[in-house]
Order: sequence, then structure tokens, then C-alpha cells
Amino acid sequence: MKTLAVIFCYQRPEVLKQCAESLFAGEARPDQMIFIDDGSGPEVRDFLRTFSKRDSRIELHLKPENRGYSDSALLAFDYARKLNPEFLYLIESDFVLNSATYAGSPKQFNGLDVVDDVLENTDYGRNCLGVVGYDQQQGYFNGYTDPENGIFVQGMRRQLGEDNVNRAVLYKDFKAVGKKFQATLQLVSNTGFCCYLRWQDLMMRCEEFPELTGYLARACLPQDDPNYPESGEYKRIRVVDDGMLSHGINLVWNRWALKHGIDREKYAAWLSIKPSIAVHHWQGGIHQ
Repeated sequence: MKTLAVIFCYQRPEVLKQCAESLFAGEARPDQMIFIDDGSGPEVRDFLRTFSKRDSRIELHLKPENRGYSDSALLAFDYARKLNPEFLYLIESDFVLNSATYAGSPKQFNGLDVVDDVLENTDYGRNCLGVVGYDQQQGYFNGYTDPENGIFVQGMRRQLGEDNVNRAVLYKDFKAVGKKFQATLQLVSNTGFCCYLRWQDLMMRCEEFPELTGYLARACLPQDDPNYPESGEYKRIRVVDDGMLSHGINLVWNRWALKHGIDREKYAAWLSIKPSIAVHHWQGGIHQ
């Protein structure tokens, strides 16, 4: 299997419909789509049951009650381990893929087509573990926008090998030209939960570091891990959202990069594509 898409749902029926339809807008449609619903009301569940009938690749996992983001994330990993896709796409239901075109083709594409092109046809894509479609990079800077001396950049340069907490950004814009699309990219240390992962590559790199066994699961349940590198009140109130999982993946990537001498000024765990591959409607996380 090349691509497994897991879509996290909780309420928000109108934007869920847009999200679901956008998965079918391009050429790079996932080989399987699993909608994990976290105890939504009848409108969402009726839509999912109807929508699932349109394609044999769609599977539903309807939880009997709302159990939160951590539970859904762990379920997604269970499916990925069972099906072992080359790529795992994780998406919240308020994330709607953009349409895309490229010169000389009458075909319609979407954000997944752009991601495929970058991952398979660029050195940056082959070195990363994932791609995100966020277009809110300024939010990571918290006002520190100096690309050479900003406080986050300084922190990352000092601690990049082990830092899985900062959302610091090595935000060097560059052009990546694949076979079909030209995209402007940024290197980021970690970012949103809506992402496109090199799943088999991630598993292989986890195996390379036995001390990280189970780390991704613990990233979904930081309150249960006394050694998790979050502390104080921040850790107490945090379960999992768009940051925690990416912290875990970022740590795995950086251990690998240090061991293999990867230029971390040039490559990073994540690529952020600008303009965004999708529109995030900001309607709250599935645990809300």
C-alpha cells in the first residue's frame, strides 16, 4: 500500500463534508481512507455512513463515545502498523485540501499531488520524515522573525539534536522543482498534527534507535510518561494536540540525522509547503 489517510472527526459536519470531498479532487487519492469519529452526533455519522458507500477504499471507525485526541492518534498508529503504508496522511476534519494545476495539463490536482511530487522527486523530500500544509508559519515565531539571530533559531542551533519541545523554525525559503509542480518550501522543526508522513521510513528509523521504542505512543500520552521532556503546569494540562506527536517524530529524525551526519541547516524533519496544500478552518481540535 502506498498511502493510508486517517481522518479525525468530531462534530463540525459542514467542514467535514468539504474535507472528505477534497480527498477525491486529485490524482493522488489514498489507497485507503479511515475516518475515525470520536463520538459525534447523528448528522456527522449519517454523513460518514453515506459517504463511505461511494468507494470501497473508505472504512469507518465509529467510537461509542468521545475519548479524545490521544485515543484517536493511537488508533491511527494501530491501523498504520497493521497496513504498513509507505505514506501515512493524518488530517483533522477541518483541513480541506487545495486544488492545484500545473502547466500544460488539463487535469485537476489537489494538495496530495503536490506532496507526492515533493517527497518523491526532491532531495529535500527524500530526507524529511513528513510534509505539512500549514500556511501559518508566523505563528511559530511569536514575534521573533529574524532568520539569522531570532531567539528560536539560536535555540535550535544549540539544541537541535535533542530538542523536541521548541517549535523553532529553520525558515529558509527555497524552491523545490519536482516532475510536475514547483513549490516554495520551508524547513521546520515540528508543526501541526495534519501531516503527511513517510511511515515506513519513520518505522525504520525508530528501529535504528532501540531507546526510542514506543516513543511515538508516549508522545500521544505525555501525562503518563514521567520522563517526557515537558514539565510543570504545561505538561499537566497537555494531553495531545498538534504539537506533541510532531515533537516525538522530530526527536526520532534528529537522532538519525546526528548519527548519519545529515546537514541540519539544509534538511529537517519536516517540510512546510507554501502556499499551503490545504486550508485549515480553525474550528477546534477533535478533543474539544
